[in-house]
Amino acid sequence: MQPISEVNEIISKESLLDGIKRQDTKVIRHIYEEYFPVIKRLILNNRGTDEDAQDVFQDALTMMYQKLEQDKLYFDCAFKTYLYAVSRNMWLMVLRKKRSDGVMLRDTEASDDLSETLVHDMTQARRRQVFKAHLQSLGQSCQQVLKLFFEGESLRVIASKMEFSEAYAKKKKYTCQQKLIAAIEQDSLFEELTEN
Repeated sequence: MQPISEVNEIISKESLLDGIKRQDTKVIRHIYEEYFPVIKRLILNNRGTDEDAQDVFQDALTMMYQKLEQDKLYFDCAFKTYLYAVSRNMWLMVLRKKRSDGVMLRDTEASDDLSETLVHDMTQARRRQVFKAHLQSLGQSCQQVLKLFFEGESLRVIASKMEFSEAYAKKKKYTCQQKLIAAIEQDSLFEELTEN
């Protein structure tokens, strides 16, 4: 791969994605310099602050990094279009969460048609965030039991690792699952995400 030079050059989408995946500081700096002003303008024009813009931009890059790590990131539009769309959808979710009246964003950039895949990806990422937050709010023992269960471990293995009887492991898993489900269902963001 060609190194990113200090001169202003057009960098391929593949080079940018590779740089994000490798956490290359020069590439990340280039992305901030080149694309952050557009996202900032979008957020500021739609009831946001400089801090909101920073948060959304960072969240968008983080989501892209995570999908690259899992080899689940594919899009056929320009990098700028995709980043703008991800950021736009994230900000829209923030506004919806705040229950802003008549949530309608004024776009600062003309964007290509956004695929349903992008909207689906954003919704899934938010669902994972809600799930993870509520899982971490459970006690340590519940977290361990559920993590083992979600990793596909049998109740026998869970019981052995946790030093429980198999019957108690089954009861503990069920109780912890119910606590997690109840907490998630009471989350207003979960309710919003299930509408999508």
